[in-house]
Amino acid sequence: MSSIARDGDVAIVRLEEPRANALSRATIGAVSKLLYQVEQSDARALVLTGRGRVFGAGLDLVEASAFDRPALGTFVDAFEALFLQLFAFRLPVVAAVNGHAIAGGAVLALACDARVLPAHDDAELALTEVELGIPLPSAALEVARYSIPPERWTEAIACARRYRPAEALAARIAQERADDVVAAALARAHAFTKHGAAAVQQVKRELRHDALTRARARAIESRRLFIDAWMSEDAQARIGAAVRRLTAR
Repeated sequence: MSSIARDGDVAIVRLEEPRANALSRATIGAVSKLLYQVEQSDARALVLTGRGRVFGAGLDLVEASAFDRPALGTFVDAFEALFLQLFAFRLPVVAAVNGHAIAGGAVLALACDARVLPAHDDAELALTEVELGIPLPSAALEVARYSIPPERWTEAIACARRYRPAEALAARIAQERADDVVAAALARAHAFTKHGAAAVQQVKRELRHDALTRARARAIESRRLFIDAWMSEDAQARIGAAVRRLTAR
């Protein structure tokens, strides 16, 4: 079960949900609730992390593969709302990316203000949606475009490149590598708390304003395009194959 801890002024949200933190409806609700609790507390920064070899495995394909169009639309709205909740979070957020961050898991990491990846290279950060024949909906796309340098957009978003930690650092997608990602992320988070809280919040809000505006303006059309792609013959074949691999483990 996911939980909240404190290290002085810094809150720590540790994700421990089923199927390697796969974003099911239940997981989305649980994580959103924890983020709300932190935002309403007296914390001045947040570290977001997972446990073990996985930070986040992306959408729960086993659950989502059974959705009809109306249910899938509701699901898209839910995970997009979570991405925007984290991206627009009023406090500074540092991702302690303890392991693999794939698809929606990568979006969660990219929605943070900084990312600390493991010192070892037995982990990947990758936006793999196109491998399933689906695009990134508007919120996920704007998060990715904000946190990935423009010269990397094609390889990272359109070509689903899988970045090992050293590669992500060289590509300026991550800010640091560390043996203890939580300790390093806490050091960065505490550095944020040394500045004026209101000033940091205002600067963060202004920096992300344009991306948030585009994401919200495109949400309805983006959802339609995502659902059309998901329901296509090509994507259904790819998603079905992925579900069979997951359930065979």
